[in-house]
Amino acid sequence: MQQQIREEATIMSKSKTITVLVKEPLKNAEIREISDTLETKQAIVGGYLESFSLNDKYVIFMNEDRKRLGLQPNLVFLPHNILLGTIFISGIDWKEGVEIGLTQEEIEEVTKLVSKYAIKQEFEANHYVKQMKKFM
Repeated sequence: MQQQIREEATIMSKSKTITVLVKEPLKNAEIREISDTLETKQAIVGGYLESFSLNDKYVIFMNEDRKRLGLQPNLVFLPHNILLGTIFISGIDWKEGVEIGLTQEEIEEVTKLVSKYAIKQEFEANHYVKQMKKFM
């Protein structure tokens, strides 16, 4: 019985998809429908996941080893809070403790936020790399 429940849960989780906003360095953000699996999420960021809540509605995921790997700067929230490498943003259901897909309204809200803080040009990225080295 336990094995059957596990297999059904695995099948369900593999077939579930969520809508997220993906932002690669120096590129425009894009909406993606992704499989709600650890493997898919790790493939997007290129490694192990690290996350932090953007606010009570959204979570940002990024590569846990981004600094060690020397990933390119992507977003700047504060002078010393620079997100490196490809990131993605999903919704969060705090009650259930799971990521959820973004609605159309949320996509618009998150897209505006990301475009406000995005590093848009190579020289900007190089500037932040130099700044980060001062703190390493």
